[in-house]
Amino acid sequence: MRGGFGALAYGIGWIGGFAGGDHDLLTGVSANDHHTEVLEATQAQLEAETASAIYVPPDLVRNSPGVAKAWCMVDANGLLEAPDYNVDSVTDTGLGDRTVVFGTDFSTSVYSPQATNCDTTGASIVVRADTLAVGSVRLIIGNATADRRASLVAFGDQ
Repeated sequence: MRGGFGALAYGIGWIGGFAGGDHDLLTGVSANDHHTEVLEATQAQLEAETASAIYVPPDLVRNSPGVAKAWCMVDANGLLEAPDYNVDSVTDTGLGDRTVVFGTDFSTSVYSPQATNCDTTGASIVVRADTLAVGSVRLIIGNATADRRASLVAFGDQ
C-alpha cells in the first residue's frame, strides 16, 4: 500500500500520503488531499435514516428506528433482573401482572413491545403486552395461576 499512513489516519479524519502523487490504495485519496472533515449525524438524520455517508456517534445509535429502546427480564417475584436497558422499575400489581416503567418515554403510545415467557419449568405460558402508555407497559403473564419469569423488548420512537 502506498502512502501507508493515510489508511490508518482515515478513521480519525486525516487523509494523506508521503510523497506527491501517491494514492492510498484503500481510500483512493491523493496525497495532495491533506484533510477531510468527518461529519457527525444528527438525531433527525438518524431517525429518518438519511445518515448513510456520515459518522454516527455511539450516543445517537439508540435513536435509529431499528434499535431496541428498552429491554429487561422480570423474575417470577416481579423483580427487575440486571442488566437491563432503559427500564427504571417494575411494579408487581398482582399474580401474573407486571408494569414495566421506562427510563425515557416513547413519543406516543404507538410502539412495539414484545414479551416472552422465560419460565424454565417447561410450561407453555403466554405473555402479552397489555396497556401501552408512553412511559410504561403492562405485561400479563400466563393464566394467572402462578407468577412466571418473562422478558420484554420494545421498539419505537422516543
